[in-house]
Amino acid sequence: MLGTVVLLSLLMVPAIAQVAVSNINALPEMQAVWEQEQRDIAHMRLFGKRPPSILADTILSLPIFDDFSTTTIRPNLNIWKHGTGVYVNNRFANNPPSLGVATFDGIGANGLPYSTNIASVGLSDSLVTHPINLSSFAGTPDTATIFLSFYLQAGNREIELRPDVGDSIIVQFKDANLAWHTFFVQGGSTSIAPPFAYHAIRLPGRFCHSQFAFRFMAFGKQNGLFDVWNLDYVRLAANRSLADSAATDLAFSTKPSPLFPPYRSIPYDHFDSRKVGADSLHANFYNHNLDRINFNLDFRADSGLAKRPVTLANLVTVPFGPAIVGSGTAIQERSFRTLSVVPAAFSPLRKPTLPTEITYGFSLREDPIFNTFTANDTITTTAALRDYYAYDDGTHEKAYFVIGNSARVLYQFVASQRDTLSGISFGFDPKSFQFSNAVPLGVIVYRRIKGQGGAINDTALYFSSQVLQRSSSPDGFYYFPMSRPVAVSDTFYVGYQQNVGIENTLYIRADINTAAPGRFFSNFATIWDKYTRSDNALLIRPHFGCNTCPVAIRQRSPVLALKLYPNPAMLGQDLQLEGTFAKVEIQTTAGKMLVKGDLEGRDPRFALPADMPPGIYLVRATARNGSIAVGKLSVQ
Repeated sequence: MLGTVVLLSLLMVPAIAQVAVSNINALPEMQAVWEQEQRDIAHMRLFGKRPPSILADTILSLPIFDDFSTTTIRPNLNIWKHGTGVYVNNRFANNPPSLGVATFDGIGANGLPYSTNIASVGLSDSLVTHPINLSSFAGTPDTATIFLSFYLQAGNREIELRPDVGDSIIVQFKDANLAWHTFFVQGGSTSIAPPFAYHAIRLPGRFCHSQFAFRFMAFGKQNGLFDVWNLDYVRLAANRSLADSAATDLAFSTKPSPLFPPYRSIPYDHFDSRKVGADSLHANFYNHNLDRINFNLDFRADSGLAKRPVTLANLVTVPFGPAIVGSGTAIQERSFRTLSVVPAAFSPLRKPTLPTEITYGFSLREDPIFNTFTANDTITTTAALRDYYAYDDGTHEKAYFVIGNSARVLYQFVASQRDTLSGISFGFDPKSFQFSNAVPLGVIVYRRIKGQGGAINDTALYFSSQVLQRSSSPDGFYYFPMSRPVAVSDTFYVGYQQNVGIENTLYIRADINTAAPGRFFSNFATIWDKYTRSDNALLIRPHFGCNTCPVAIRQRSPVLALKLYPNPAMLGQDLQLEGTFAKVEIQTTAGKMLVKGDLEGRDPRFALPADMPPGIYLVRATARNGSIAVGKLSVQ
């Protein structure tokens, strides 16, 4: 059980800033779902109707399967009871058997810690099925063939998230008297980044009754994102054996690699298909069959930059699936493979004139004989073309802070063309406000830093004293506009300087799923230290464009995050935007315009078309001063 984990960089050299790591203690996306559920509950009480987010108990039958690929944030409420703090995500596991896992940690269903006491240890997350009717199996030979199996991973490659010795996760079965019995216990360990392990439990005959259920329960620190367990590929079925780990399934395990490496996002007018783009794109997957399989792999990219989607297809032969293994065996590496394509067809993409996104990904097409579970056969992600560079994917799983009065943090970027900075966004964690709601800092930009790229001295371009004010920023970023034009080209560095005093320590969030090695620098006195203990991407983004610059320098308005609700929205429902806007547009992810209209007043509302197909849309709102806010909308 770990608290704040201090990883000191070159401890014996006092002139070098000391970098430390802190776990996060909230999941904003879970908070948003919880708030929507509370509104649904209030609606239910007012109108006497059960909302879709709170399903009634249902009776299940065999077989039961969940690889957590059909839902996000909350588990599938057709299988699992409502109210769990388990978080369904693609963020906290390493190479899971299929995309999407159920993560157990110290954060509850409301997205906040179970306890604010840093020493609090006990039951954290749990996951419980609806009742399962097994009465038809009672007294039959089939009773001996009912097995519960699952894959489990203790933590991931981040040491701060690993369950320690003394932490545990258990599996319990419910008997006919509604009492719970423990049939599986796994404790924490000192291993870092263990693979998923396969486990199987035979169901004793006395549990074949009409109200059977099973549950997973985790025990560990209760005050945040600690002691993580990742659960995947849960199956309860008859006609199985202890060594039955195979399944008729091909499943993606990871999202596609970045389209504009090393960046997840780039400024839209820095895009040039001849210069910017990956040499290849890849995604990992598992073959859970026992046999070698031939199948079709498709690659598709949709955006407003081409007349039609980019589509590539080829025939792939994958390796054998898993060997028949016993319970407790690590997932077989020979069933794991990386698929790659070369996006040569991206050359026709046009240079965008407005912010946009490219949605791209892979899909599998195969005979159902070898691929029964199809929900995990398609994986997509987006590449944002906004007004900034970003290594991160917009999510954060931990935070860094620098120990030392007046310590400086710089993050390295390489621009594809000369341009003018308009501002810098920082993903500061709320822990930055432990002592005050207003924290002073300096916003800094450097062209060169001593000891890097042959530089013998620092070349500072910009310093501005600012105050970081606590706010409810919808995307967790704090934007500081430049007070004067700052031109950069090729390699440059942006960051911040802390003021004197521990009360001014700043916590910068980090994305553990995107690698940005060798770009994080800190300085306490005169020496810049490259942080090499981790390659996590910091949530720091330089924005480009300047409305006060000479005509020779490109001008454009900043692109902000748009907060809109309800989200997800239902067909024909009113949508409300947070802020003051004059115009709104709604487009498909392929760039097709569906809605375009004028708005009035603060926090305007407008009705979604009743015939709007369910799906994901981009909402673009423009204020009278020309500033733009963009957000994603899910319509159900």
